[in-house]
Amino acid sequence: MPNDDDRPKFNPEDFRDYLLLLARLWLPRRIQRKMDASDLVQVAHTKAFEKAEQFQGENSAQYKAWLRPILRNTLLDALKKYDRAPEESVRQLTESSCRLEAKLAGDEPTASMHVALQEDLDQMASLLAALPEDQQKVMVMKYCLGLKVAEIAEELGRTTASVAGLLRRGLKHLRGTFAEE
Repeated sequence: MPNDDDRPKFNPEDFRDYLLLLARLWLPRRIQRKMDASDLVQVAHTKAFEKAEQFQGENSAQYKAWLRPILRNTLLDALKKYDRAPEESVRQLTESSCRLEAKLAGDEPTASMHVALQEDLDQMASLLAALPEDQQKVMVMKYCLGLKVAEIAEELGRTTASVAGLLRRGLKHLRGTFAEE
């Protein structure tokens, strides 16, 4: 039986982009003015450091699976503190995180599909992290949350032309990144 010294050590900071993507997907829009996704990730990192000895896994996939509930619980705490209707937000978050957990736990027909999904999430998180924050927000809202440009503009207090420009520049940057690889 391996002792604690033999177990690999992981740093939550190495998974920041991944957790930030999840936080942006899970954080209800009406709360985003009160709490930023990066704030949630920072609080989750602190909790993960404090609970590091509780991690029993051996690889990075298991570590991510261990971090996700920490982030989810951090968000639930924030919802209870800042949301006027926390019950509805908690229900939506629970449903969303359960769907993600089911996919990441391997409910797909093959293990290779599970690995591909995890790699896609990791790559998406890394690519988005390379964009300026405004571009990150509109890309997540448009392509991950499925909002229309007009909805994004209203939510962010911008014009539709401004949002369209952010999307265009974000896509151009991502295309350039792919062309370099």
